[in-house]
Amino acid sequence: MGGQTESRHEWKAEIEKDAIVRPASDAVVRFLLIHDSHQTGSGWRYYLIGLRCSEGRLEQVFLRDGMSLTVDRLDAAGVDVGLAENPADSTRKQWLYTWDGHRYVLSSTQ
Repeated sequence: MGGQTESRHEWKAEIEKDAIVRPASDAVVRFLLIHDSHQTGSGWRYYLIGLRCSEGRLEQVFLRDGMSLTVDRLDAAGVDVGLAENPADSTRKQWLYTWDGHRYVLSSTQ
């Protein structure tokens, strides 16, 4: 039609996991694992984000991202994620995050 061009999106983000965790009696956190991929195949990335409502405001309480990010555990005790530091290397590093009363903080790495 007259002057209209087709809109093409280069990136596509999809929610792969949607989970609700209660790390404390007064806290509810919604986690989303998002797979962000380039439509021409030139790249991708995973994002794990934790959000909560605090005093009527949406607050980010967790964020970790990476090309090979995996969520190995996600429960009230904490978040355990794995990630290859170099995508060409099969060696994975683990990060454990625990709730400090306000947000998830790094507890240990392996």
